[in-house]
Amino acid sequence: MRYAPMVGNARESDDDHRTDPDAGDADAGFDSEFDLGALERAQAAVDRLKEVYIADWGPAALADMYEALARIGRPGAASESSFQAFYRLAHDMKGQGGTFGYPLLTHIGEVLCRMTADRRDAGETEVGVLRAHLDAARRIMMDRIEGDGGAEGDRLVRDLQTLARLHLH
Repeated sequence: MRYAPMVGNARESDDDHRTDPDAGDADAGFDSEFDLGALERAQAAVDRLKEVYIADWGPAALADMYEALARIGRPGAASESSFQAFYRLAHDMKGQGGTFGYPLLTHIGEVLCRMTADRRDAGETEVGVLRAHLDAARRIMMDRIEGDGGAEGDRLVRDLQTLARLHLH
């Protein structure tokens, strides 16, 4: 597998200087000497990770999803483990899309999760609908369609919803 999900280490520091929220201080929960530079450095780090996500992590995860879908789509080859792999990758897309400014990827990841949770098999039509969602995610990544995508994003979501409604019962 080429894709490795992001793993954070969100551990509270021993140097945490937050005010006791029960102390009645008007600024409870905030350090009175807020370091704006630290916020700017954090935002710069997220911006760098956003570029890595859209250029490397996202496309690698998508390639892994296409591979899992190919296993799911082969007659007699679909297995619970193929669906689980696909689901995990879709779940990562769901979380990471919004984190890095691509909520359309979050939407697609959410739909893919719903379509593959606890599944063991899929027919040709279902595989086609899954593939259409992956194709849409690939387009979002390649064209770097951020935010809600405007009219293009609306059309993309509407087309995917129509496809699912027509082909899935």
